[in-house]
Amino acid sequence: MSLHQLPSRLLAAATLLLLAAQAEAASVRLIAGLTDPAPGGGVYAGSGFLGRPAAAGTGFVVFRTLIADGSTSESIILAKMTFGTEVKEVVASIGDEIPAGGGTSFGTITGFVGNPGLNADGDVVFVATLTGSDLLPDVPDQ
Repeated sequence: MSLHQLPSRLLAAATLLLLAAQAEAASVRLIAGLTDPAPGGGVYAGSGFLGRPAAAGTGFVVFRTLIADGSTSESIILAKMTFGTEVKEVVASIGDEIPAGGGTSFGTITGFVGNPGLNADGDVVFVATLTGSDLLPDVPDQ
């Protein structure tokens, strides 16, 4: 091998090592499957769930899903995925009342809009439509 070929071979070897290191760091894990039991009751339903999940590098994944045979038709679920542990909890569901304190309510969730978001601490943000609010003005039907 000539000295002229050495840099290109070193670059190719370094690239392969980098790709191998990245491949080891990535993993694929099943979080929820169609007809698996859902937290809060019922089973996951729908065609591939709804929207896109959000993930944080600390093992949190949040997603929106249809629910069959449960007390709601749709939920936002937060999964905490760590080595050897998996915990799923309901963040919000259609039909949940959002308390405002002092005996008042922001209303009852009637639907979700878009995809939920997530930060590295596992705090979830989402947009929902509400009805029956004690605090928010009514929107007249048009």
